[in-house]
Amino acid sequence: MGGYWHKVETGKVGTLGMTQHEFVRTEALHSVENLQKTYASYMVALKEVLDHGDEIVPILVDALVDKRANPIAKALGLMMHSPSAEKAFPRLLDWLVVQSPLYPDALEALVRAGDRVVPVLIERIESASSAGDDEAIRNLLDLGSRLDDGSVSAVVLKAIALLEHENPHIREAAADALWRVGLPSGLAATDKLAELRACDPSESVRKACGEALERLGGMTVTVS
Repeated sequence: MGGYWHKVETGKVGTLGMTQHEFVRTEALHSVENLQKTYASYMVALKEVLDHGDEIVPILVDALVDKRANPIAKALGLMMHSPSAEKAFPRLLDWLVVQSPLYPDALEALVRAGDRVVPVLIERIESASSAGDDEAIRNLLDLGSRLDDGSVSAVVLKAIALLEHENPHIREAAADALWRVGLPSGLAATDKLAELRACDPSESVRKACGEALERLGGMTVTVS
């Protein structure tokens, strides 16, 4: 073949006269062009969806049935200003409590909902707490900790209550959430965090509480 490149193993043959480097670069440029075209098509389709307004929300919710329905969750996130958006909360929360590729887009959509999502979020946290589902608790508190200061206070109170849960993984998840909440909203938890930092039987819980206290009060702590 000398200085010429033929990509025969996939059924494609490179243009005669191309070096291997030139052929690979040409293929890469084509891939980038295809990516740009696909994105442009996606944005056109997204605009068409959003142009339907409130009436599209139930249809989007019904389409949120696959773990790779990321474009649907993205569209719902952009519809969170709609009065109908609350219809999407239960389905988005269903996807939030499991590990799936849909998680980041479901999370982003729910954060956009702001204080409107708080009542149903608290209900889900209570349900997961009763079931002892620490993974669901961690994911739900991840959402709660990302809400603005005006919305997060109810989540902080629930996280403080979870610091007394019998499951150490849930106590740890609650302390981690309070670390993420930070100041000023997390200050209400300092007394309970200090208590668990001193006497919780779980080392991982003591460490998480110590780290949360350090962020909330500027305390330097070590796990004993």
